[in-house]
Amino acid sequence: MTTNAEFKNAPRLQTSLTANVERRALSYLAARLPQWVNSDHLTLLGLAAMVAAGACYAAARWWPPAMLLVNLLLVVNWFGDSLDGTLARLRNRQRPRYGFYVDHIVDALGIPGSYVGLNARPWETSGENAVPPAQPVAAETMSASRRSMTSPSGEVVEQQLGVELDIAADGSARITYTHELENRTQAPFTRFTRELWFAVADGPLQVTPVQGGDRNVLIHRTHETPAHLTYGCQVAPALQPGESATVAYTCTGGVFGAEHYWRQAIVSHVEDYEIRVRLRGVDQLTACTAVEERADGSEVSATETLTWRRDGDDLVIDLTRKGLVPNQFVTLRWDFPRATA
Repeated sequence: MTTNAEFKNAPRLQTSLTANVERRALSYLAARLPQWVNSDHLTLLGLAAMVAAGACYAAARWWPPAMLLVNLLLVVNWFGDSLDGTLARLRNRQRPRYGFYVDHIVDALGIPGSYVGLNARPWETSGENAVPPAQPVAAETMSASRRSMTSPSGEVVEQQLGVELDIAADGSARITYTHELENRTQAPFTRFTRELWFAVADGPLQVTPVQGGDRNVLIHRTHETPAHLTYGCQVAPALQPGESATVAYTCTGGVFGAEHYWRQAIVSHVEDYEIRVRLRGVDQLTACTAVEERADGSEVSATETLTWRRDGDDLVIDLTRKGLVPNQFVTLRWDFPRATA
């Protein structure tokens, strides 16, 4: 069956604020294009620019400056997509039916092409935020997968962060911090800042360097209240780019009262985190749990790497985690039978 129905041009409505300026600019450009350039060339140029913009969106995952190229390619897309019809009308080479369908087909190919690249952007979904909270059996698997996100270049990384809590029968505590640092920046590293907080203190919190390590350490008290201390650790000699060193110090003055827990804030990338709690004179536990809080606020159980054992008259709790990133927290809670009056 054949039909002789006449093709009707769709009306062109340009009502944007810049429509008049754009129309004059397109006419100016079309009048100055070489004769060998035709409207089909411009259509293909617009399509290629849109697909290339999508490729640059995807490439920004590994090379962020590719995002700047997207702006240039979108201008090229406007040039080709807007100028092809203007050039055809100027040279009186209009093909209404052909142009109508080609324009829509090119848009159908180019726009999805850019969205495919846009979907690959790493700053909207990361390995942490993309994974929902898991059951304890899966927590170690997720920590191992996040380890590939640690060890970043351009930062000072804690290859190992060790925390030892020695808690006497009266609740007074001695905490020993051990930082195994690696400088992956391009500048010498001389100082880092940390905080210490207790619900109860039996005097000013004290931080004392452990001498005899890879570096000498000075402690600078920058802010303090009776149970809270912000302090800086000055390392000497400076940790040069590519060097590793161990820094250690002890903290005293804090007391564990009615609540027994330790909440560790993760300030820098930590490849291996180990905490050991020695409870003096305790022979059994009534509760012991551990939770890893992610940077997005979600939580996963950390009990699969939690152990405890008797050691003479004491009870020792050990917890290990891997692949921790800034703005995470690790919380260890425990309880034991209380003496009755």
